Amino acid sequence: MKLFKNFFITIKTKGFIATLLAIKNFFIILLVNVFSSSVFIKRKIFNYKMYLNPRDKGISRTLLLFGERELDHKIILEKVLKKNMKIFDIGANIGFYVLMESKLIGDNGKIVAVEPVPENLELLKKNLELNNNKINEFEINPTKYGFKLCNQEELKGGSPSKNAKKMLNLFQGEKGHYRNIVLLNAAAAFCISDSVKTYEDGIDLANQLIDNGKALKTLQNLIKITNE
Repeated sequence: MKLFKNFFITIKTKGFIATLLAIKNFFIILLVNVFSSSVFIKRKIFNYKMYLNPRDKGISRTLLLFGERELDHKIILEKVLKKNMKIFDIGANIGFYVLMESKLIGDNGKIVAVEPVPENLELLKKNLELNNNKINEFEINPTKYGFKLCNQEELKGGSPSKNAKKMLNLFQGEKGHYRNIVLLNAAAAFCISDSVKTYEDGIDLANQLIDNGKALKTLQNLIKITNE
C-alpha cells in the first residue's frame, strides 16, 4: 500500500516521465546490488560528476533515481555565493553541496567541509578527486581540546520545539555535548573567516560569545527577523 502511495506522490511531484525514469533507475540499483556489494555508480549531477552508493537509502538513492534533489537550495546558493568566497560546510556528507559550492566560488575560493561519518568522508574525498578539487585533509580530535567524546544518540535531535528549546538553553549557558559540538564547529568557522589565528582561539571566542550573551542576542534578532 505504501509503495503505491509513494508511486502516485512521485507522479504528482515529479511528473510521469520522471517517475518512469526513476523506476528504470531503481531496477538498475537492484541489479548492481545483486552482483556487487562494494561498487559505486558514477553519474553526472548538474555540472559535476559524483560516485554514488547504490546501497545507501539517503542522498545517493535520490540522486540515482532522479538525478537531482533540493532544487530550492540550489537556487539560493546560486544567488548568494560569489567567486573567491570562503565557505564552512557542516555535515558535508558525500559532497553534493560541496561540489556545487566549489563550482560557484571558483578555484580561488575555499571550503572547509566537515563530515564525521567515516564512510561518507571516504566517498566525499573520492568525489572531490573525481572533479579535480584540491584537498587538504585534517582531523579534529575533541579530546585534544578538553571535550569528552559522546555517541550519536547523545546528539540526536527531536521535534522542532525540542530542538529549539535545546538551542535556547545552550545560548543561555547550559553545558553539555550540544554546547561542545557548537564550540567545535564555531571554532572552525572562525578559523576559515580569519577571525582567529588558531583553533584554540576559535573555541575561546565561541565560549565568550555564549557566556557574554551576544550569541543569544543574535539568535533573538534572527527569530525576530524571520517572524516579521
